[in-house]
Amino acid sequence: MAVLRGLLPAKTPDQKIFRVYEIFLRLGRRFGCPRKTCETPLEYVRRLQTSGKIELFPGEEVEELTSLFLKARYSHEPVSWQQAAISEQLLKIIRSKLK
Repeated sequence: MAVLRGLLPAKTPDQKIFRVYEIFLRLGRRFGCPRKTCETPLEYVRRLQTSGKIELFPGEEVEELTSLFLKARYSHEPVSWQQAAISEQLLKIIRSKLK
């Protein structure tokens, strides 16, 4: 995927999802809605949804990407490569809305 170009291939599905989520956060900064250091990922999603930027950051895709990030970061259940691929697809949809 073009957005991940220049990075070494992820060794685990978790790592792939972390990278995709970081790119999502960079997009938020670039389009005027950075995540505050005091915000949890869920608080950030809520703020995006109420910020008037919902047309830029589609709620369903942002929620699903955040959910995958939270699962990869905090769950004791492993995430799959399929879920990592879904995170990339979600990012692609989000990016397409920002153009």
